[in-house]
Amino acid sequence: MSFFKSYFWELFSRMLAMDWFSNAITTITDLTAKFQPLLIVVAVLCLILAGALFMMGDDMKRTAKGWIIGILIGVFIISSGTALINTFATTMKF
Repeated sequence: MSFFKSYFWELFSRMLAMDWFSNAITTITDLTAKFQPLLIVVAVLCLILAGALFMMGDDMKRTAKGWIIGILIGVFIISSGTALINTFATTMKF
């Protein structure tokens, strides 16, 4: 009888752990899907600000070039991370 109890509790705990992991993956996937449009809006606003700095003069032009490169690198990193998370979530099928 003790074997069946231990087997039952082990199976039950594994099911709870799988459910928690599945919920975590679903939550992360939902958050990345919601942050993607926010990323686009923030990137466009920052690019508009960097464009305004670019038009103001030589010193501002140097600053704006750094901003534009940083914005593009940030958009690339965040978009790549979002794509990677979505790919893993669909591949693992949790």
